[in-house]
Amino acid sequence: MEPRFRKANTRWRLWAAACALLIALALYPVSTRLIRLSTVILIGSVWSGLLFLTWRMPIVRWTLLILSGFATALVFGPARDDDDTASLRAGYQRRLHAYEGVRYYWGGENLLGIDCSGLVRRAMVDTLLARGIATWNPGLVRKGMSMWWNDTSALELQENRSLTAELLQVQSVNSLDHALLQPGDLVSNGVHIMAYIGEHRWIEADPEKERVIIVAVPANNGWFQCPMTVLRWGHLSESR
Repeated sequence: MEPRFRKANTRWRLWAAACALLIALALYPVSTRLIRLSTVILIGSVWSGLLFLTWRMPIVRWTLLILSGFATALVFGPARDDDDTASLRAGYQRRLHAYEGVRYYWGGENLLGIDCSGLVRRAMVDTLLARGIATWNPGLVRKGMSMWWNDTSALELQENRSLTAELLQVQSVNSLDHALLQPGDLVSNGVHIMAYIGEHRWIEADPEKERVIIVAVPANNGWFQCPMTVLRWGHLSESR
């Protein structure tokens, strides 16, 4: 084999190895800051590597360059006002339902394992990114990326006023007047957090049941019988 072909094969093997590592990081349930940084670096490396390896293929090269331009515009373009809170809330409900039955995994935030804060946060990340892309709104895409990058616990979600607003405090979810709620609202006691999905039903990643479950109130469940703070996402507030 000629040296130039050996060199080309080596480059493709390195690119394939980078792809495999990227897939492995994406599948791993827990996402630490180091993993997120490595993911961003690998995405850039895989994309630029593919562009370099296919540079002499005009059709592929220009396709990748055009896609790169679209991606750059979608991430760095000007934000637009999006007042369709109802659509965003409906999208959030669908994303929450998509995780039903996923196993509980402490610190997890994907379909292979998720915890309580990971569930409500990752569903919002998915919603913001999907709507941002569908409506070509770079502002929503950046918000989704920012939320993905900045991991938050149940306590941080409860106390971070840039993310959520406190509505009220209740002695228990079972005694809560659900007429005051909208789908997508949250309850948290700083240790556990759940999301309301309508019709007196809540979705949670329950560490005792070891999976994501939907519970209707009144419920014989410890999380529904203790004091909670009711929260609303800033993204789902009509006055945002």
